[in-house]
Amino acid sequence: MTFEFSEKEIMLLRHSTAEYAKILGNKILEESRENKLIRQDDFLKQKYEEVRELNKKLSLKVVV
Repeated sequence: MTFEFSEKEIMLLRHSTAEYAKILGNKILEESRENKLIRQDDFLKQKYEEVRELNKKLSLKVVV
């Protein structure tokens, strides 16, 4: 089966494909940023807990 497209149809197809790729690329970047922020948030929570534990140990030493 063969399809014939006019030049205008080909241009529209190229444009819509480029727009779709742009939208898809932006979505991937957005999800990547969200995942990175979640990982950073988890890392910061972990460091916060480590600092809290150290502060508890230090305050116990100072009190004693």
